Amino acid sequence: MLWIHDAKTDAGSAQLVMPHCESSIGVQRFFDPNGNTEQARLVVCGAYGRAKPYFAPPRSELIAVRVKPELAEQFLSLKPAEYADHGAVDVEHSVTKFFDRTRRSAASATASQVGRQLIEDLECAAAAFQPESGKCEHIAARMLRRTNGRPSVASLANRLDVSERTLRRRFIAVLGMSPKTFARRLRVTGALLRAEKSSNPNWAQIAHAAGYHDQSHMIADFKLQTGMTPGETYAYRKSLSDFSNTAS
Repeated sequence: MLWIHDAKTDAGSAQLVMPHCESSIGVQRFFDPNGNTEQARLVVCGAYGRAKPYFAPPRSELIAVRVKPELAEQFLSLKPAEYADHGAVDVEHSVTKFFDRTRRSAASATASQVGRQLIEDLECAAAAFQPESGKCEHIAARMLRRTNGRPSVASLANRLDVSERTLRRRFIAVLGMSPKTFARRLRVTGALLRAEKSSNPNWAQIAHAAGYHDQSHMIADFKLQTGMTPGETYAYRKSLSDFSNTAS
C-alpha cells in the first residue's frame, strides 16, 4: 500500500496513525520556503502497537510503501521487530542498494513519481527471491491476513505442526508482535479503512466484514488499541484530517 503524508506548509500536518502490522519503506523530503527539495533520505517506518498522533515536521513530505513483514525480512533483510513503534529512521546501508533509482528520483520527481519508483524497486527486489517462504511464522502471517485474523494460535500451530510456544516465540522474534496481536491489528485497520469510505459508517456491517464476532468484540479491540470506540476513533481521525486540510 502506497501512502503519502504531505506537510509542505509552515504549519506542518497532523494525523492519527492506527495500530498496524507492516513496516514501511519510503522517502522523507524536506523543502525550502520556495518548495525546492533541501534534503531527501531513505527511511523505514516501523509498525505501531497503539494509535498515536503523528505531527509531521513543517515543509516535509513522507512517501512510503507498506511491506508485509514476512516479505520485508525475506527479500530486504529488514527485521520488522527492530523497527517496532519507531517513526521514520534511516535504513541500514545494506538495504539502500535496492533503491538506487528511488534515491535518484527523490530530488526532483513528484510524490506520485517517487511512489511509483519505490514500488518498482520493491518489485525488482522481490523478483529475485521465492515469494512463498516456508517458515512457520511467515505462513502463519499469511494465513491470518487472508482470514482477517480469525484463526486462533492453537489452530495455527496445529496446522503448521509446531507447538504454540514455538510459533509465538518465532513470530515475536521476526515480526515484533505475537500472532494474537497481529490479528487484532489486522482487524482494527481493516475496520477503520472500511469506515473511512463512508460519511456515515454502518458499524455492525463493518464489524462482520472485518472479522469480528460481533460489534461488542470490535469495540473492545478498538478500546484496547486506540483507547477509543470505533466511532470516536473515526471522528478523531477526521478532525485531524480536517485540521491539516485547513492549515494547508
